[in-house]
Amino acid sequence: MEDVAPTTYLTGCKINWEPYMMGAVDAVLNDRVIEKSIKGTVNGNDIGAGFEEDWVQMLELNEITAADGTAEKMQEVIRQFKQGKLDVFRGDYVGADPDDPDDTYDLNQGYTENEFASAPSFHYVLKDVIRIEE
Repeated sequence: MEDVAPTTYLTGCKINWEPYMMGAVDAVLNDRVIEKSIKGTVNGNDIGAGFEEDWVQMLELNEITAADGTAEKMQEVIRQFKQGKLDVFRGDYVGADPDDPDDTYDLNQGYTENEFASAPSFHYVLKDVIRIEE
């Protein structure tokens, strides 16, 4: 991100394919079912995971834009994700589908990303937090 927005980005996240690829190759080489050989949430022939299995990782923190203590807070939050004590999509927010404002989702109940597929599915825009102007 530094090369794109050196003075404005804070951080980002990435999908780490290594746990899946290593597990899948090992399963194939040892004549095992891939979905039964990899730690993650399985939906049919689809599998996904997050911080707890190292499938999601944070990119570097931009020290130029970060407030003091940000790196330590990030590590604390990542630990909470790995321990299952924190959900990405939970809070006192309501999300609205940008294509159908009547389709809303109350995030107080939480939203489990990748509950039914490995592809990201959260498509709501948070009301009162993000405003889209046309």
